[in-house]
Amino acid sequence: MIKVNTVLALTFSLELCLYFTFHIYGVSISFPRLFGFLIFIICIAVILSSYTFTNFTADYIKKWIFFLYYIFFVSLLNILINYFFETLIPDFLFYFSKGFFVLIFQLLLYIYLPLIIIKTNKSFCSFLNIFRVIGGLSIIFGIFDYLSQIFFNYDLIGRHFYDPIDVGKRFHGLFGEPRDAGVILIFLVFIESLYAHIKINFIPGNRLNNKKIIFRYKLISLIYFFLSLLAQSLSTFLGLALGILFYFLLVEKKNFKFLVKYLFIILLITIIFIFLVSTQDRIALYYDSFLSMNKFLILKDFDKIPGVYRSQLTNIIPIYEFIERLSPKEIFYFLFGGGYSSSPILLKEIFYFDEYNYPASHVSRWLTDIGLFGTIFYFILIYIPGLKFINNLSSTLMNKQVLFWYILFSSLAITHRSYALFMGISMLIIVLNINSKNKS
Repeated sequence: MIKVNTVLALTFSLELCLYFTFHIYGVSISFPRLFGFLIFIICIAVILSSYTFTNFTADYIKKWIFFLYYIFFVSLLNILINYFFETLIPDFLFYFSKGFFVLIFQLLLYIYLPLIIIKTNKSFCSFLNIFRVIGGLSIIFGIFDYLSQIFFNYDLIGRHFYDPIDVGKRFHGLFGEPRDAGVILIFLVFIESLYAHIKINFIPGNRLNNKKIIFRYKLISLIYFFLSLLAQSLSTFLGLALGILFYFLLVEKKNFKFLVKYLFIILLITIIFIFLVSTQDRIALYYDSFLSMNKFLILKDFDKIPGVYRSQLTNIIPIYEFIERLSPKEIFYFLFGGGYSSSPILLKEIFYFDEYNYPASHVSRWLTDIGLFGTIFYFILIYIPGLKFINNLSSTLMNKQVLFWYILFSSLAITHRSYALFMGISMLIIVLNINSKNKS
């Protein structure tokens, strides 16, 4: 008999294969996502039923509820202000409603439901193992595709099955675009570290195999990390740099040994970056075109922005607009944003798009939609589970490795939007919830 947590893991892990995703009215849809919605409908009674959580988990869920209230009232205030000044765009009401419902759906499906269903470390290991298998198979396809590009200049796998554009000699596998692959590969490294952590610390009978488990984790992590660099994604490089910086500031700021490691990692990434600039045309274009991109952004002459940055404009423009809001007339929008899902309205006004397009970066969207305060709140919600994890499980083996990859992955998911962000949050909360109950 197939267990519910197995079905849930299959649904979530297959959703990472964005190759099979298509878009309708600004909504990304795939068969696993549709199946996830079906699970959501079937399990709605379970989701809404009372369930006993640990104190931390209950408090954490309350923080998300408070955040939803914040988003709702800030957006409502924006609607009232725009209605009063007769500047309200009717489409905003639709996109706010859609975006707000999708956020609630994500929180219930990816965070709340797994918390209720997964109750033991053994069942959680089985849950994670499905991600490892599906992710590994997707990567094997990707390696064949990448080698085909390198040696035969032939594209085996396009970025999407419905839109088979050749993205060049960049690794992406079945994860969609290379920038999506960059996020998901580091997410899979986080899963490998979490799987090894649970196996070593909480599953009886595995302590004698610690060296084997750790070696496998290190080998897979090294391969996946290297493949993430082969994606040659600007958002991936930015996310990795931010993740290392956040880890140092949040966890290791007083540790001199990690400072040495930190500087070594920065040096290593710099060497890899210089190598890629000298050998890979796309990375070289990013580097050479950076100054001219900034020049034309300041002049708002978007047509002259170098082509390599065109696909990034929906991420870059909202950040520039956010900075420009730092003025007495627009300080409200700087602090609180223009309302949830106002970013596609802004982008359409600037670029005269035929349809509404969301920023491909979480942080670009947050700064526009919910302002500085809302973005800080979001960051707190993302990193609280990681800090709680390192405090509660400080005596366990591999705890810092798990936290390092969590911070690295979540930073990538911030620089480029990914549903995997909610899955990662859920996984840490599940570990905390299970082991807090076991202690009590």
